[in-house]
Amino acid sequence: LGVSSATAANLLDDYEEATFVPTWTVAGGGSLGVAPSTNVGTYTKIGRMCTISIDSYILATTGTITSYSCTNLPFTSAAPATGMGQEFGHTGYGTLGTIAASSTTVKITKYDGGSPPTNAYMRLGITYQTT
Repeated sequence: LGVSSATAANLLDDYEEATFVPTWTVAGGGSLGVAPSTNVGTYTKIGRMCTISIDSYILATTGTITSYSCTNLPFTSAAPATGMGQEFGHTGYGTLGTIAASSTTVKITKYDGGSPPTNAYMRLGITYQTT
């Protein structure tokens, strides 16, 4: 990384780019379906930092939904992390994504911590440190 000697401190030891298919659950007693062609996750991992982007059309929601959760992030988090997104199909509301330490799940609520919209078209980005 911009030096003439390849010492350990100057080497990039892990770089990865790939996609994943988000797996969704809901809290609050509701249920959901997703449009498979629009349910895409991408990530870039550099060292221990992973940046994900999720683009999903959540359809056919029923019941009370207090939050959505994407339960299959590509790497386990080392520490809590927070990211932002938007429900762009119906309400335009901002969304808040949170990951707990030692987790592969991002919980998504409305920007103020309230319930997200039903049948949400969501985009979310978050960067977190991996274990």
